[in-house]
Amino acid sequence: MVNSPIDFIFTIFFWIVALASINKVINIFLNKHNIALDKPKKRIKKIVFITVIVLVVGFQFKVMSDVLTALLASGGLIAIIVGLACQEAASNLIAGAMIYLTHPYTVGDQIYLKEKDIRGTVVDITFRQTVIQTFNNTSLIIPNTVMNNSIIENVSRINETNASFLYVSISYDDDIDKAIKIIQDIVLKHPAFVNIYDDENADIDQLVPVLVTNFLDSGIELRTTVYTKDSGSGFVACSDLRKRIKEAFDKNGITIPYPTYNIKK
Repeated sequence: MVNSPIDFIFTIFFWIVALASINKVINIFLNKHNIALDKPKKRIKKIVFITVIVLVVGFQFKVMSDVLTALLASGGLIAIIVGLACQEAASNLIAGAMIYLTHPYTVGDQIYLKEKDIRGTVVDITFRQTVIQTFNNTSLIIPNTVMNNSIIENVSRINETNASFLYVSISYDDDIDKAIKIIQDIVLKHPAFVNIYDDENADIDQLVPVLVTNFLDSGIELRTTVYTKDSGSGFVACSDLRKRIKEAFDKNGITIPYPTYNIKK
């Protein structure tokens, strides 16, 4: 209970210095023994220190002192502290339950978190976290609260097929229709190509659409869509198709342009 402003200020100053000293000693001990606190434990430590300061200030006033005494006696204050400390864990549990109920992704799905620029395969889902194996063969353990608040692209659920864009440039002097025909024939015959239409007699322009997408400085840009069973197959197929298209262009006199410079002496 406050006796005078000077006593109040001295008491608060004393406890702040004492808690700061205790915090410093704890940090020195942890660093000396190479003990690293995870985020929840740091949160608990912070809440404990703040609670002590609030209690010290509160007991300086009669009204607050009576209320705090009642809370301590009933265990209500302890429940509040535990609730604040467990807030993050509870949030992860709720987010995990939402993931289990809505199934935005499952184990084995390839996903992409746009804001975090994370790509990989889901290898485990718990109520607290989701584990993603990246294409670099590393494991990322992501809290479910982060997953639940992220924009997720589930690559494994795009019409059960993957669409990859393949860009090819030709010279302005080349025959565009001839180049398009070569691209369509090669893509259509590739073993990884998937026919997304039920009609086996679908037009080739539907199966392998080739569009003129840009006029570049050195040539004309063409783009085709390559459908495969998944993104991994699409990546490998596009790599192989570039090689086959280059070889076919060479045989048919079609040039893939590149910038050239004339340097005057």
